[in-house]
Amino acid sequence: MSNMKQLRSLFVAFTKESLRNRMEVFFNILFPLILLILFGTFFGTPEVNRLRVGIYIEQSGGLSIDNFAEFGFEAEFFDSRTNLLESMDARRLDLAIEVKNDEIIFSYLEGNISKTSQIKMLEHAIKAVLEKKVNGVEDVISLNKIPVSVGRVKSDHLNYLMAGIIAISLLSSGMFSVINLFGRYQEQGVLKRIVVAPINPFNFVIGSTLTRFLISFLSVLIIMFSNNLIFHSQFDVYWPAFIVTVISSTLGMMALGVLLVIIFKSSGAAESAGVLMVFMVFLAGVYFPVSFLPKYLQYISAVLPIKYVADLMRFVVGVESMSMSWFIVTNLVLAGAGIVLLYLAGKKFLGQVR
Repeated sequence: MSNMKQLRSLFVAFTKESLRNRMEVFFNILFPLILLILFGTFFGTPEVNRLRVGIYIEQSGGLSIDNFAEFGFEAEFFDSRTNLLESMDARRLDLAIEVKNDEIIFSYLEGNISKTSQIKMLEHAIKAVLEKKVNGVEDVISLNKIPVSVGRVKSDHLNYLMAGIIAISLLSSGMFSVINLFGRYQEQGVLKRIVVAPINPFNFVIGSTLTRFLISFLSVLIIMFSNNLIFHSQFDVYWPAFIVTVISSTLGMMALGVLLVIIFKSSGAAESAGVLMVFMVFLAGVYFPVSFLPKYLQYISAVLPIKYVADLMRFVVGVESMSMSWFIVTNLVLAGAGIVLLYLAGKKFLGQVR
């Protein structure tokens, strides 16, 4: 059998094995989708984050319903204080505002940590604006807000998060595939059978790598399609750079898997990879910018490869900007590390079982 036919047969076999492996399908496709839906619903759905505000104006003191329109929230106005407080007690409101002649009373239920900060900010904003209107203070400075996007599309938390979840998918696809290839296959004696069979050992490694590229692209496209379908996010994908990033990132994450197999041996690599994955996800700027971390944790984040995968992905989908020189260097480092370590791992593990 020629090398090309052999490589094609191995590629098809690896692809079938990957799609039949329930655990692999879960971590490569379903797990990132679960994260997307979970965090996307929490951070990206307006209905989840919107404050439910109730207002009762007893004695206006010159204030009217129109005075509350500029704050941008949807408010329900009540004709009595009793009805307002009953709605608050029934948890149909997050914030109740009572306006009397010379005071404004804010009432809210404590314990809702996710909305307390919003309520506090809104409280100070309402107080400042209404005091200005009551006292007849004229504007001295006119403030115009001009939003400037750091990327090619409007950047919000959902877009930032989606690119990070793609990075998790690439991490899982690349890292666990190598652990499966050189860890589980070695324990099950598959590598011994490969060596004695009339198969080029490096075709075996290349066939597995090509399968990783296919699974990575499949996983990333499913995540992007689901994100657009559920949350209606729009991206400006630079497809040539996108393809290069998926390939180099997959190779980089495979390099990480090789290091884990070498350091922790085959039996402990999978458990170590699971722990490392959780550690990296929370320190590499996947869910929130690295700048939110304490300074000493930012230094740790700087050595985590998934951070750079997430940065690359945000650039190619248009969420953040990046210099082309840094884009090229980062991709070359990831791809180079993957190629070199896969070559060395092939020689090491396939040579050991001869």
